[in-house]
Amino acid sequence: TRVNLDNSLGFMRGRITATSIEGGIRQIYSSGLLTNTVYSFSFYVEGTVSYLLLAFQNAVNTFGSAHSVILNPSTGGFSSVVGFTNVDVAPYGSGYLYSVVTALSSTETPVANVEFRLANAGDSFILGRPQFEAGRGSSSFIRSTSAVARRGPDIANIVGARFTRFYNQSEGTFVARFSYGDTTAALGPNARFVVSANDGTTTNRNAIYNRSGVPQGGLTTVTTTQASPATVGSPLGPNTVARTAYAYKVNDFGFAMNGVAAVPDPLGTVPTVNRLGIGSTGAIATTINAISGYIESVDYYPARLSDSQLQALTG
Repeated sequence: TRVNLDNSLGFMRGRITATSIEGGIRQIYSSGLLTNTVYSFSFYVEGTVSYLLLAFQNAVNTFGSAHSVILNPSTGGFSSVVGFTNVDVAPYGSGYLYSVVTALSSTETPVANVEFRLANAGDSFILGRPQFEAGRGSSSFIRSTSAVARRGPDIANIVGARFTRFYNQSEGTFVARFSYGDTTAALGPNARFVVSANDGTTTNRNAIYNRSGVPQGGLTTVTTTQASPATVGSPLGPNTVARTAYAYKVNDFGFAMNGVAAVPDPLGTVPTVNRLGIGSTGAIATTINAISGYIESVDYYPARLSDSQLQALTG
């Protein structure tokens, strides 16, 4: 879900001028935000001022106590990061595109206000295209036609002939490399799917996924779980790449990660599937379970590679 704030602010790109010390602009948004959820906020800024405070409200009448950062619109710099798990900036036109990421814990009040403050009366800057959305990756700006616009997340899904021309229903191997920009993003209580070959349901699928930050390996389901060779390890650290490989075949499954010997599972049948979701379960609307991270690569082999090959491909 993404929320575009430009209509509530009254513009897509406009100049903000402070009329008092620490003056600026505030946008109230409080509906639909959840605890234990990662959010990103992206926006364009341009100006000659060197101080611009971005603050999120974290409790009633408490601005910036848990989420704040000082931006420098004149250079694209930033400092004094509090609460945000990540801050990115890139030059764009005459200004800069910023994106900040926050992960709300189970005890934090969901953000109700987004506020920009300038240091002095008369200071000004240009603000453009602010967008607040679930997930740690900021997506392309979508202009809304009302005060609040929502749409579902983009889903990478391969279906139809594009899927059947490469996928082997009897046996195969997925090899995937993925990471998270911060530890919190990886620690969601639900499974986060890297790849998922399925039939549009949760009862038939072949997948690589992780839970609570620890890659769990492969998961093959035909009504009930047929195979789930697990890996033993610690939650993924920030910007740490997990190299994984999962092979499936009737009564012959295996999973390997980061060059460690493959974990086999000698029992289980293989489902008949018709699509591949990348970075989520795909088109299973009620259980998307997006990765909320980065996928570096996904490779597929239409054969059950040996356990030693799984280990070599992840080393």
